[in-house]
Amino acid sequence: MESKYQNILKFFIGSGAGLILFFVPVTVNGRSSILIDQLVTSISTNLPTAALAVSLAIIIAGAILPFINKTWNRSAMDVIFTLLKFIGVLCAVAGAFSLCSEAVNTAVFEMLFPKVIIPGALTVPIGCLLLTFITDYGILDFFGVLVRPIMRPLWKLPGRAAIIAVASFIGSFSVGIVATDNLYREGKFTHKEAAILVTGFATVSMPFLVIAANLLGLMPHWGLFFWSALIITFLTTAITVRLWPLCKVPETCWENAEYVEEAHEKGSLLKQAWQAGLIQAQNAPNLFASLWGNFKGGMIAIMNLLPLMMSLGTITLLLVNFTDVFDYIAWLFYPLTKLTMIPDEMAVAQAAAITVAEPVTSMVVASSAASIVSRFVVGVLAIGEIVFFTGTIPCILPSNIDVSLGKLFIIWIERVVCIVALASIVGHLFL
Repeated sequence: MESKYQNILKFFIGSGAGLILFFVPVTVNGRSSILIDQLVTSISTNLPTAALAVSLAIIIAGAILPFINKTWNRSAMDVIFTLLKFIGVLCAVAGAFSLCSEAVNTAVFEMLFPKVIIPGALTVPIGCLLLTFITDYGILDFFGVLVRPIMRPLWKLPGRAAIIAVASFIGSFSVGIVATDNLYREGKFTHKEAAILVTGFATVSMPFLVIAANLLGLMPHWGLFFWSALIITFLTTAITVRLWPLCKVPETCWENAEYVEEAHEKGSLLKQAWQAGLIQAQNAPNLFASLWGNFKGGMIAIMNLLPLMMSLGTITLLLVNFTDVFDYIAWLFYPLTKLTMIPDEMAVAQAAAITVAEPVTSMVVASSAASIVSRFVVGVLAIGEIVFFTGTIPCILPSNIDVSLGKLFIIWIERVVCIVALASIVGHLFL
């Protein structure tokens, strides 16, 4: 039986390590960044061939995975995404070995590989591995309890949703959606509460925040970028829960099960948060087993995502560079970017239009924008818009949480409008 003091040490040492890894910038060779980013940059710079080989291996493995799991024909959506993954393999091979024309290589693959594919292949597994120190030693539970009292007034959610909301943002949208789906079937969330959680908090995970900051040149402003992305994502959800379609989702339970009311503890909230943190520290799994489990989860996540990022990223950049498709779609958001006085307003509008397909590609499009405010807005948008075809949409649609594709598209538009408006204010004030 571990003593209370051992648990306190585990809480501070484990959580402290996580905070240092993800939030404290260090300078290496004159470049200031957080440790995870320094590690990924060092690997991709010093071992470029190995990094490319790892990326190709992950893409190929990701295309084969649906057949191993026997999920490729589970639904029409699964068939489509399996096909897209194989297209991703073909695109990856064509790009890696320069099998396309010089124009296509320059416009597409010379952008995708160094800015999206290789950073994604390295950052997500390494980031998920080290995320152990954020998730396992109590800091997540500590803050989850602290925000419980505002869950119902702001987001129309029970207090028990707090930790899932925070974990969905910090960790992985897939983990957040699966956890929400399970609790929904257990009667601990209503249909409406589950829909709010999966469309309001399940972002692309903290490792992708690192990718976004690097891609958009925001790493010198990492603290502002991270906290802005988190706060603006949560504020946007507080707005969208009061708009159609989320405001009209029924308050029924799965298969009309009885709703499980949560117990309301009395006493100091800070004390409850401290106790929750210590309990998690006490129950923390074996470090090496946890590191391996998180690394494995990160590998599965990136195997599912990277082939889609390759195929849809290639298709999107081909459309951006050789057609006017996204120029026309961008006009949907151009009045908003003009009204908020964002520099490079058409580039931001175009990036906003792309986020529903593949948010990382939207950042590639905006990475050449001269204004840091423009790049900041796109970075926050790519993290907080939630609804996109290479990630959350194929996870939400097969779940028991019934939110149609049409409604997801409306929620995406609402989130884009809110995030662009809020992020532009922060960008103008602080950058």
